Amino acid sequence: MQNNFEKYIKEHKDQLDTNEPADGHFQRFEQKLQQQQEPEADGKIVRIRTKTLWRAAAMFLVLVGITSLLNIYFEKEEVVPSNDMVAEMVGLKDVSPEFAEVESFYTSTLNTRMDDLNTYRSSNNEDYITNCIKVLNELEEEYEGLKKDLSANFGDERIINSMIQNYRTRLQVIERLLTQLEASKKYKTINHEDVQA
Repeated sequence: MQNNFEKYIKEHKDQLDTNEPADGHFQRFEQKLQQQQEPEADGKIVRIRTKTLWRAAAMFLVLVGITSLLNIYFEKEEVVPSNDMVAEMVGLKDVSPEFAEVESFYTSTLNTRMDDLNTYRSSNNEDYITNCIKVLNELEEEYEGLKKDLSANFGDERIINSMIQNYRTRLQVIERLLTQLEASKKYKTINHEDVQA
């Protein structure tokens, strides 16, 4: 088919080649071509295609994006609290949501156990409960000091672990006293029943 088309053009060349371009057309065309050519390097014309430039730009952007993501992922930025933040940081809840749950658990458990402890108040048990409350107050003062330390050294795991241990110790103190008071109550109940029998 190609040969037939070429053959037709050659045979009818005179009929097809009737119009000539305007005067100076070829000169203007060559000038425009020369203006569009890029500078030569060592006698060779260096041509960079637009498509190649777009590909290179896209690859550069992809590399920048991946580098940024990896930098964010691997580089854990340490938060340096300002003075305003230090005033607001008061406990474990400010460290992370997980520690907020831990603090909430211990606070509610301690409050519940203190209510249980108050049900055992009597003239016979008052000294034990008063001593327990003194120990708990000392532990609370220690906890306040730990909160100040945490404000100064935000995120320090040693301080966080000490704060959690402080909660555990307070809970153990109350639990031990409650166990002793419960045992004492049972002992008195058994002895009271033996005396009446």
